[in-house]
Amino acid sequence: MADSLVSSPPVVSPQVTIEPEPTCAADEYEHGAGVDSSSSAIVSWDAADRLCRACPAGGASVPGSKGIMSCRAKEGYVGPAGGPFRACEVGTYRLEGHSDCRKCPRFSTTRQAGAPSRQACISQPGYEAQGPATAEIFVACPIGWFSTGVGEKCQKCPEGGTTRKEASIGYGMCLAEPGYTNRHGWPNGPFDICGVGMYKSTVGPHPCKLCPFCSTTETIGATSVKMCVADIGCEGKGFGWGIGFTKCKNGSFKKSKGNGDCKPCDPGQTEGCGGVFPPPGQLPPVESR
Repeated sequence: MADSLVSSPPVVSPQVTIEPEPTCAADEYEHGAGVDSSSSAIVSWDAADRLCRACPAGGASVPGSKGIMSCRAKEGYVGPAGGPFRACEVGTYRLEGHSDCRKCPRFSTTRQAGAPSRQACISQPGYEAQGPATAEIFVACPIGWFSTGVGEKCQKCPEGGTTRKEASIGYGMCLAEPGYTNRHGWPNGPFDICGVGMYKSTVGPHPCKLCPFCSTTETIGATSVKMCVADIGCEGKGFGWGIGFTKCKNGSFKKSKGNGDCKPCDPGQTEGCGGVFPPPGQLPPVESR
Protein backbone atom coordinates (compact mmCIF):
# COMPACT_ATOMS: atom_id res chain seq x y z
CA MET A 1 0.00 0.00 0.00
CA ALA A 2 2.78 2.35 0.94
CA ASP A 3 4.45 1.69 -2.42
CA SER A 4 1.45 3.17 -4.21
CA LEU A 5 1.76 6.58 -2.55
CA VAL A 6 3.06 9.35 -4.75
CA SER A 7 5.28 12.04 -3.14
CA SER A 8 4.29 15.65 -3.65
CA PRO A 9 5.77 19.06 -2.63
CA PRO A 10 4.43 20.71 0.54
CA VAL A 11 1.56 23.12 0.09
CA VAL A 12 1.89 26.62 1.62
CA SER A 13 -1.33 28.41 2.59
CA PRO A 14 -1.78 31.62 0.66
CA GLN A 15 -1.18 34.91 2.55
CA VAL A 16 -3.71 37.66 2.29
CA THR A 17 -2.41 41.22 2.13
CA ILE A 18 -4.74 44.11 2.85
CA GLU A 19 -4.23 46.97 0.46
CA PRO A 20 -3.62 49.73 1.22
CA GLU A 21 -1.93 48.91 4.52
CA PRO A 22 -2.80 51.80 6.88
CA THR A 23 0.06 53.84 8.35
CA CYS A 24 -1.10 55.67 11.48
CA ALA A 25 0.37 59.05 12.40
CA ALA A 26 2.23 59.89 15.59
CA ASP A 27 0.08 59.62 18.74
CA GLU A 28 -2.24 57.19 16.93
CA TYR A 29 -2.37 53.41 16.74
CA GLU A 30 -3.83 50.85 14.35
CA HIS A 31 -6.81 49.35 16.06
CA GLY A 32 -7.18 45.56 15.71
CA ALA A 33 -3.49 44.85 15.18
CA GLY A 34 -0.77 43.88 17.57
CA VAL A 35 0.82 41.03 19.46
CA ASP A 36 -1.17 38.81 21.83
CA SER A 37 0.40 39.09 25.27
CA SER A 38 0.01 35.31 25.80
CA SER A 39 1.88 34.18 22.69
CA SER A 40 3.90 35.37 19.74
CA ALA A 41 1.09 34.70 17.29
CA ILE A 42 -0.29 37.57 15.25
CA VAL A 43 -3.83 38.40 16.32
CA SER A 44 -6.15 38.51 13.31
CA TRP A 45 -9.05 40.92 13.02
CA ASP A 46 -11.64 41.82 10.47
CA ALA A 47 -10.25 44.24 7.91
CA ALA A 48 -13.02 46.73 8.69
CA ASP A 49 -11.62 47.04 12.21
CA ARG A 50 -8.17 48.06 11.06
CA LEU A 51 -8.55 51.83 11.51
CA CYS A 52 -6.31 54.47 13.13
CA ARG A 53 -7.41 55.74 16.51
CA ALA A 54 -5.96 58.44 18.74
CA CYS A 55 -4.09 57.36 21.84
CA PRO A 56 -5.93 58.05 25.11
CA ALA A 57 -5.50 61.60 26.44
CA GLY A 58 -1.95 62.06 27.70
CA GLY A 59 -0.59 59.20 25.57
CA ALA A 60 1.87 59.26 22.69
CA SER A 61 3.07 56.83 20.03
CA VAL A 62 5.41 56.77 17.05
CA PRO A 63 4.05 56.80 13.48
CA GLY A 64 2.90 53.39 12.27
CA SER A 65 2.11 52.06 15.74
CA LYS A 66 -0.13 49.02 15.96
CA GLY A 67 -2.36 48.33 18.94
CA ILE A 68 -3.30 50.51 21.89
CA MET A 69 -0.42 49.11 23.92
CA SER A 70 1.87 51.16 21.69
CA CYS A 71 0.59 54.27 23.47
CA ARG A 72 2.83 55.38 26.32
CA ALA A 73 2.47 58.26 28.77
CA LYS A 74 3.97 61.37 27.23
CA GLU A 75 6.07 63.90 29.16
CA GLY A 76 4.00 65.49 31.90
CA TYR A 77 1.75 62.42 32.28
CA VAL A 78 1.92 59.04 34.02
CA GLY A 79 0.08 55.76 33.52
CA PRO A 80 0.47 52.20 32.20
CA ALA A 81 0.99 51.31 28.55
CA GLY A 82 -2.32 51.73 26.77
CA GLY A 83 -3.61 54.16 29.39
CA PRO A 84 -5.42 55.65 31.08
CA PHE A 85 -2.97 58.50 31.63
CA ARG A 86 -3.00 61.16 34.35
CA ALA A 87 -1.48 64.64 34.13
CA CYS A 88 1.14 65.54 36.72
CA GLU A 89 -0.38 67.93 39.25
CA VAL A 90 0.42 71.64 39.37
CA GLY A 91 3.83 72.02 40.98
CA THR A 92 5.16 68.73 39.53
CA TYR A 93 6.57 67.57 36.18
CA ARG A 94 7.68 64.38 34.40
CA LEU A 95 10.50 63.93 31.92
CA GLU A 96 10.66 61.05 29.51
CA GLY A 97 12.34 58.15 31.28
CA HIS A 98 11.03 59.08 34.72
CA SER A 99 8.43 56.72 36.14
CA ASP A 100 6.73 59.28 38.40
CA CYS A 101 5.96 62.97 38.54
CA ARG A 102 8.69 64.95 40.29
CA LYS A 103 8.13 67.94 42.54
CA CYS A 104 9.38 71.36 41.44
CA PRO A 105 12.22 72.88 43.48
CA ARG A 106 11.38 74.69 46.71
CA PHE A 107 9.51 78.00 46.25
CA SER A 108 8.53 77.15 42.67
CA THR A 109 5.49 75.73 40.89
CA THR A 110 4.03 75.31 37.39
CA ARG A 111 1.36 77.35 35.67
CA GLN A 112 -0.78 74.28 34.95
CA ALA A 113 -0.94 70.50 35.26
CA GLY A 114 0.98 68.26 32.86
CA ALA A 115 4.33 70.06 32.97
CA PRO A 116 6.83 68.24 30.72
CA SER A 117 10.16 69.34 32.24
CA ARG A 118 12.02 71.01 35.08
CA GLN A 119 12.13 74.21 33.01
CA ALA A 120 8.35 74.49 33.42
CA CYS A 121 8.92 75.24 37.14
CA ILE A 122 8.68 78.97 37.84
CA SER A 123 8.75 81.07 41.00
CA GLN A 124 5.85 81.21 43.42
CA PRO A 125 4.42 84.65 44.33
CA GLY A 126 6.81 86.41 46.71
CA TYR A 127 9.84 84.68 45.20
CA GLU A 128 11.99 84.95 42.06
CA ALA A 129 14.32 82.73 40.05
CA GLN A 130 18.08 83.16 40.10
CA GLY A 131 20.78 81.48 38.04
CA PRO A 132 20.75 79.91 34.55
CA ALA A 133 17.48 78.45 33.26
CA THR A 134 18.79 74.89 33.51
CA ALA A 135 19.75 75.23 37.18
CA GLU A 136 17.59 77.97 38.64
CA ILE A 137 17.09 78.33 42.36
CA PHE A 138 14.22 80.30 43.85
CA VAL A 139 14.72 82.89 46.58
CA ALA A 140 12.41 85.11 48.63
CA CYS A 141 11.95 88.76 47.71
CA PRO A 142 13.90 90.69 50.39
CA ILE A 143 12.31 93.14 52.80
CA GLY A 144 11.25 96.21 50.84
CA TRP A 145 10.51 94.16 47.71
CA PHE A 146 7.53 92.14 46.48
CA SER A 147 6.32 90.12 43.50
CA THR A 148 2.82 90.09 42.10
CA GLY A 149 2.32 86.55 40.79
CA VAL A 150 3.69 83.24 39.55
CA GLY A 151 6.93 83.63 37.57
CA GLU A 152 7.24 87.36 38.29
CA LYS A 153 10.44 89.19 39.22
CA CYS A 154 10.69 90.96 42.58
CA GLN A 155 9.90 94.68 42.47
CA LYS A 156 11.06 97.37 44.89
CA CYS A 157 8.44 99.24 46.89
CA PRO A 158 7.99 102.91 45.89
CA GLU A 159 10.30 105.43 47.56
CA GLY A 160 9.45 105.67 51.23
CA GLY A 161 7.85 102.23 51.29
CA THR A 162 8.98 98.90 52.67
CA THR A 163 7.53 95.54 53.72
CA ARG A 164 7.36 93.94 57.15
CA LYS A 165 8.80 90.62 55.98
CA GLU A 166 10.45 88.76 53.11
CA ALA A 167 8.45 87.00 50.37
CA SER A 168 5.79 89.71 50.27
CA ILE A 169 3.10 89.35 47.63
CA GLY A 170 1.71 92.39 45.85
CA TYR A 171 2.11 96.17 46.06
CA GLY A 172 -0.39 96.27 48.93
CA MET A 173 2.27 94.78 51.24
CA CYS A 174 4.30 98.00 50.93
CA LEU A 175 3.90 100.32 53.93
CA ALA A 176 5.44 103.67 54.82
CA GLU A 177 8.88 103.10 56.29
CA PRO A 178 10.29 105.09 59.22
CA GLY A 179 10.69 108.74 58.27
CA TYR A 180 7.71 108.55 55.86
CA THR A 181 3.96 108.49 56.20
CA ASN A 182 1.06 107.52 53.94
CA ARG A 183 -0.64 110.36 52.15
CA HIS A 184 -4.24 110.91 53.30
CA GLY A 185 -3.94 107.96 55.68
CA TRP A 186 -4.31 105.41 52.89
CA PRO A 187 -3.38 101.85 53.86
CA ASN A 188 -0.58 101.97 51.30
CA GLY A 189 1.30 104.62 49.26
CA PRO A 190 2.05 107.02 47.85
CA PHE A 191 4.45 107.88 50.65
CA ASP A 192 5.37 111.34 51.94
CA ILE A 193 8.57 112.11 53.79
CA CYS A 194 8.29 113.63 57.25
CA GLY A 195 9.09 117.35 57.14
CA VAL A 196 11.58 119.35 59.22
CA GLY A 197 10.59 119.29 62.88
CA MET A 198 8.86 115.91 62.59
CA TYR A 199 9.81 112.24 62.86
CA LYS A 200 8.36 108.72 62.57
CA SER A 201 10.06 105.63 63.93
CA THR A 202 7.57 102.90 62.96
CA VAL A 203 6.56 101.05 59.77
CA GLY A 204 2.97 101.65 58.72
CA PRO A 205 0.42 104.35 57.94
CA HIS A 206 0.92 106.27 61.19
CA PRO A 207 1.35 110.06 60.90
CA CYS A 208 4.63 111.84 61.50
CA LYS A 209 5.01 113.25 65.03
CA LEU A 210 6.16 116.74 66.04
CA CYS A 211 9.44 117.06 67.87
CA PRO A 212 9.18 118.02 71.55
CA PHE A 213 8.74 121.65 72.54
CA CYS A 214 11.54 123.96 71.44
CA SER A 215 13.19 121.34 69.25
CA THR A 216 13.32 120.51 65.55
CA THR A 217 15.23 118.31 63.11
CA GLU A 218 18.19 119.28 60.99
CA THR A 219 16.91 117.32 57.96
CA ILE A 220 13.70 115.87 56.58
CA GLY A 221 12.82 112.20 57.02
CA ALA A 222 13.82 111.86 60.67
CA THR A 223 13.32 108.29 61.92
CA SER A 224 13.65 108.81 65.68
CA VAL A 225 12.81 111.40 68.34
CA LYS A 226 16.52 111.34 69.17
CA MET A 227 17.08 113.16 65.88
CA CYS A 228 15.29 116.18 67.36
CA VAL A 229 17.73 118.91 68.45
CA ALA A 230 17.36 122.30 70.10
CA ASP A 231 15.74 124.79 67.74
CA ILE A 232 16.97 128.33 67.04
CA GLY A 233 16.46 130.36 70.22
CA CYS A 234 16.36 127.21 72.36
CA GLU A 235 18.88 125.23 74.35
CA GLY A 236 19.19 121.66 75.53
CA LYS A 237 21.34 118.57 75.37
CA GLY A 238 19.05 116.33 73.38
CA PHE A 239 15.96 114.28 74.00
CA GLY A 240 16.41 111.36 76.33
CA TRP A 241 18.92 113.05 78.61
CA GLY A 242 16.24 113.96 81.15
CA ILE A 243 16.70 117.67 80.50
CA GLY A 244 14.63 118.44 77.41
CA PHE A 245 14.66 121.78 75.64
CA THR A 246 13.92 125.30 76.90
CA LYS A 247 13.77 128.80 75.45
CA CYS A 248 16.85 130.93 75.80
CA LYS A 249 16.67 132.98 78.99
CA ASN A 250 16.51 136.77 78.96
CA GLY A 251 19.74 138.26 77.75
CA SER A 252 20.93 135.12 75.91
CA PHE A 253 20.52 133.75 72.42
CA LYS A 254 21.32 130.86 70.05
CA LYS A 255 21.04 131.58 66.35
CA SER A 256 21.42 128.08 64.94
CA LYS A 257 19.83 124.65 65.29
CA GLY A 258 21.60 122.13 67.46
CA ASN A 259 22.04 121.06 71.02
CA GLY A 260 23.96 123.26 73.40
CA ASP A 261 23.57 126.30 75.59
CA CYS A 262 22.38 129.77 74.71
CA LYS A 263 25.11 132.42 74.68
CA PRO A 264 24.91 135.88 76.31
CA CYS A 265 23.71 138.58 73.96
CA ASP A 266 26.24 141.02 72.54
CA PRO A 267 26.22 144.55 73.99
CA GLY A 268 23.47 146.56 72.35
CA GLN A 269 21.95 143.47 70.66
CA THR A 270 18.19 143.58 70.56
CA GLU A 271 17.34 141.27 67.63
CA GLY A 272 17.43 137.55 68.25
CA CYS A 273 18.01 137.91 71.96
CA GLY A 274 15.83 135.70 74.12
CA GLY A 275 13.18 137.17 76.41
CA VAL A 276 13.22 140.88 77.19
CA PHE A 277 16.54 142.59 76.52
CA PRO A 278 17.85 144.10 79.79
CA PRO A 279 18.38 147.84 80.07
CA PRO A 280 21.83 149.26 79.29
CA GLY A 281 24.28 148.78 82.12
CA GLN A 282 22.60 145.52 83.20
CA LEU A 283 23.94 143.26 80.49
CA PRO A 284 25.42 139.98 81.65
CA PRO A 285 29.16 139.53 81.14
CA VAL A 286 30.09 138.47 77.62
CA GLU A 287 31.55 135.00 77.39
CA SER A 288 34.48 134.44 75.07
CA ARG A 289 33.28 132.57 71.97
